[in-house]
Amino acid sequence: MRLINGLHDAINAKLGRLVRHPADLKFLSGLVDKATAGARGHRRQAVAEPKSVMDTVKALPFSDREHLYAIYLDQPQGRVVATHEMSIGGQASAPVPMADIMEEARRHKAGAAILVHNHPSGAAHPSIEDVQVTNAARREAKRHGFVLQDHFIRAGDTVTSIMGAAA
Repeated sequence: MRLINGLHDAINAKLGRLVRHPADLKFLSGLVDKATAGARGHRRQAVAEPKSVMDTVKALPFSDREHLYAIYLDQPQGRVVATHEMSIGGQASAPVPMADIMEEARRHKAGAAILVHNHPSGAAHPSIEDVQVTNAARREAKRHGFVLQDHFIRAGDTVTSIMGAAA
């Protein structure tokens, strides 16, 4: 039990150094709490392991054009099982091929997905269109029997959670 609590605290401390926006840190810390709850005697929920997801997000190659990636997760473990570049757009937007995102989720037998796109402008805050696309993707994922866990924006070294910002 002490080992689990120590691990929980260490992960949260590391997140504090990796994530700059307070809302994102709170959101990811919540995921750590949920992920370690089962080992601490609480009901465990299926969530992505935050460090694994953040490592994946930070490793994605981006350029001066928007790129949209989908990170697929198995359930109930929440491990990354696949990452796919879904589209490349211009400097201010990228197409969101919803049917392709859903098809890849089925192909990988993923129980959840996380979308990630970059903002070449360096602005880490979600636009109104980002929030609308996220809400549409969440509804579509639910209709297809899996969960959209989040949609992140990466702007330089900053990562912002659209779902965390909208909550």
